[in-house]
Amino acid sequence: MEAQKTIKGVNLLFLALVLVSIVFEIIVGILAAFGIDIFNGKVTLQLIYSQLVFALPAILYFAFTHRDIKQGFAFLRYKKIRFSNILLCILIYICLSPVLNFFNALSMLYSTNLISSVMFGVTDEVPFIVGLIVIAVIPAFLEEFTYRGIFYNTYRLGAGFGAALLSGLLFGLVHGNLNQFTYAFVLGVIFALIVEATDSLWSTMIVHALVNAVSVVTIYGLPAALEWMQNLYDTAKAENDVNTMKLLESIMGTTDFSIDAVMGTGAAELSTADVLAMIMHYAVPAAVGGILVFFLLRFIAKRCGRWEIMCSMFSGKKPQASAGREILSNPADGEFTAAPAYTAVPLTPAPVGRVRLITGALVAAGVVQILMMIATEVFLRHGDELAAFLQ
Repeated sequence: MEAQKTIKGVNLLFLALVLVSIVFEIIVGILAAFGIDIFNGKVTLQLIYSQLVFALPAILYFAFTHRDIKQGFAFLRYKKIRFSNILLCILIYICLSPVLNFFNALSMLYSTNLISSVMFGVTDEVPFIVGLIVIAVIPAFLEEFTYRGIFYNTYRLGAGFGAALLSGLLFGLVHGNLNQFTYAFVLGVIFALIVEATDSLWSTMIVHALVNAVSVVTIYGLPAALEWMQNLYDTAKAENDVNTMKLLESIMGTTDFSIDAVMGTGAAELSTADVLAMIMHYAVPAAVGGILVFFLLRFIAKRCGRWEIMCSMFSGKKPQASAGREILSNPADGEFTAAPAYTAVPLTPAPVGRVRLITGALVAAGVVQILMMIATEVFLRHGDELAAFLQ
């Protein structure tokens, strides 16, 4: 069966992505042992290389399986999208933020909170615009091309919501650590639903780039803000301005406003009681945010003529055109057609036993990646003890 063959192909692709990443890390480690740094001490080069390692197998796979580029781009859903829908998708991410914060806090019960302080090294190497391209734009486009474009759209050949879940799972696994896996999984599922609601991969590419751009603004702006606060605190201390000193201390929770001090207060230092309190703090905003995300997805899908399609992902029933009109095929063009877009991508799961999303290659890749994440967590928690033991 063609669909089963295609699904087996993308599962092999994920296994290849995992193995290529591991081989790459081994090569880098061996070279480092001989005093060779292929990144030349540059964080920027490290980020670019890591993106290319994951992207090249996906690009090669796409090139070999879609010789007709126009047809391939149609399968990936590179379709025009209304500017108003982009704004609505951005609003979805804003409402989703407390949900992601909740799952990030939840992950602290079993993982170390990885705050990528190493990213601040980029600010010393390249100007803001270059950092924006390297950290925000390139990763967003490559990751959406791979995980929503290739993986999700392929899994849609044999499943409904299961396709969103599985593509989100792979998106979480590829991050390589338990902390990021948790909220990346949730984000991956929501991104898949956004693609389904808009019928355009551009929607999540733009939102994903914006999400990353917020991080870029933070890593470039935070050092300057902390330096300003440190100067303000030092001035207040010299002038014995107790009120200003107490205000800054209450805001930051410290009298040391350096990057290392601020970024070093991670979840590893929090007690279980503190983490549980944080989870409870985010619970209500997360619930409200989740409800708003649902209604926004529903609103976008309805105005794009795809609400019946969204419902079919959960019900397994073939969507029907609304009474008195046909399904909107390309809402960006504002045209109605008798041949809706979903004819190109089956919307209902195939009968049980005919198409399987989980294959041996996918299981193998998942097991390897989970073991790598566990090993990373053990190293983060007990790295010093292991180093001392080996010595």
